Amino acid sequence: MDPSTIMAYALAYLATMGTVFVMFLPAILSLVLLLLVGGAVHLVILVLRLTAIGLFRSVKALTGGLIEKFHRPGSGSRLAHH
Repeated sequence: MDPSTIMAYALAYLATMGTVFVMFLPAILSLVLLLLVGGAVHLVILVLRLTAIGLFRSVKALTGGLIEKFHRPGSGSRLAHH
């Protein structure tokens, strides 16, 4: 086989690979964008969850004294005498 024929086949093969890549480029880009959006949504959910946990802990810390005041150990299981 002539070397120029081998080169022509190689160039045709490379051109075909390039064409197939260009054909699938919109699908690849849309999948990449979906992955980016999914990651962004995951980060937003993580930040909201951490914010909610922080708010709950701060409310618990603020009201912890009141809860301990009304629920002393040992007096919760007995009824008040009348």
